[in-house]
Amino acid sequence: MGKHYFPAILFWIHVIPYVFSMGRTWSGGHAGITLNGTGFDIFSVTSDVGGYMNHFWITGGNKVNIDNAIVTIYVDGAADIEFKVNMASGVGFVDNVTTCDIGNCPEKNSAWGTQWIGKGSGMGGWYNNLQVPFRSHLRAYIRSPVSTCEKATGTRECNMEKNVDFWGGDLPNQIHQNISNFDACCQLCHQTSGCMAFTYHSIDNSTIPVSAKTCFLKSSKGLGKPTVGAYGGWIEGSSTLTGFDIIGNDVGSPVQTSSTTACSHACNESSVCLGFSYNTATGWCQFKSVSAEAFAVPSNTSLVSGPVDCGYGINDMSVFTLIRGVYDLDTIQLNLNGVAIPKSARLITQQNAMHLSPLDYYHLVDVPGGSGAVAMTTLAIVSGNANFMEGCFHFFSPCNASFPGQIMATGTEDYYDSGYYFIDAFPLHLPSTGFTYNEPVQNYAGFASALKWSAYRMHMVDQLLFSEGGRLSWRNGDVAIPGRGKCHHPANGTPVGSPTHSYVHSLAYVYVW
Repeated sequence: MGKHYFPAILFWIHVIPYVFSMGRTWSGGHAGITLNGTGFDIFSVTSDVGGYMNHFWITGGNKVNIDNAIVTIYVDGAADIEFKVNMASGVGFVDNVTTCDIGNCPEKNSAWGTQWIGKGSGMGGWYNNLQVPFRSHLRAYIRSPVSTCEKATGTRECNMEKNVDFWGGDLPNQIHQNISNFDACCQLCHQTSGCMAFTYHSIDNSTIPVSAKTCFLKSSKGLGKPTVGAYGGWIEGSSTLTGFDIIGNDVGSPVQTSSTTACSHACNESSVCLGFSYNTATGWCQFKSVSAEAFAVPSNTSLVSGPVDCGYGINDMSVFTLIRGVYDLDTIQLNLNGVAIPKSARLITQQNAMHLSPLDYYHLVDVPGGSGAVAMTTLAIVSGNANFMEGCFHFFSPCNASFPGQIMATGTEDYYDSGYYFIDAFPLHLPSTGFTYNEPVQNYAGFASALKWSAYRMHMVDQLLFSEGGRLSWRNGDVAIPGRGKCHHPANGTPVGSPTHSYVHSLAYVYVW
């Protein structure tokens, strides 16, 4: 056999260099910027490959209440995240010092903090370290809760409550189909005589029933009912509510005025008044530390509630802010204590406010479809006694799973890693949970005596994951059957203690994908 010789073949391999971007930090801040009823952009960042926000901090200037400042985070153009400062930080009530000078404040600062959220100084320093991913653009915007000046200057904006349907007050023959979005519904309200509020349904809802893209125009806000895909809107400045009372949040003692308008003007003269409740029968005007959107509930017809009259003038709100994160990342891989969050995830907020009868159920989180993870919840309650704490927490995944779903806690305090109604536990400031507000009050919100209470829960370590939708529900008190305990009986059983009606406000951060 002859030898075979093969010619040498030289292969040239052209290597195209690729440099992986390790990302860069972005940061911005403002010192002493004044909110005058409109608002301003805190920061905006754009990236071809995305990034995330990982720190947000805000505080107010001397004698300024920033607890009601509203922050909106626009993620890739969508207003996914909106919160008031106090709820976002887990407190739930407006407890920022507003009537003192620096170094001379009453002992009601509720200073507290965790690795994620907190309130530091007496003048109100808040931070939030939840990670907010974005694909191309993130914008942070802040405004005052009093925005009647927007209407006075000719802009056509409306206030919004997400996942809330305003019940009642429908204008005759003013149900509009195939309305493209919330803003278009807002414009219809502005163009319609007598329209002061509306509900826009973005998705089909067979329970109501209602079709997607339906706009209901209304004469007033009415009572908000948590409804997924619904957006309650109203025109600030025309949002005086007859027959409604702003529950609690009183500022000082009531003053005597001659009319609703005079009460609104008097509120404006106060450095700390953001809303009012006026009794037309007696002439008493009660200043409030929140605007009419907070805890406004049906009451007797002689009561009128509303915001400070911005058209008459406005109390400026001075704020200091810091925001930062990372961007230009080839790989965005967030995780909850080792559980990877998909690159497509978005962080959204769900917030609700309701007046509950004893044993009513309340949804802190209600996502109708898809997958996700609950990141954090805060809950604020005003009730006639502490028996609301008997309420169990239930988690449903998928969201239409049968009752009782998964029992998350056999009592309210259990969910927050405490027991026996938090006896001797206040204040509780742990990395995963916190019991942040506990104030017995007299002659408050229609109660001879009441309890103002709030707490937060992080789910960074004990992940709360769902698929095909998810729902986290709580009950205002609960029932028990001898020998069978609580939490398994939606209809039968004996109430534990004597739960009363309650005013409930919640905010949840939820990753969805």
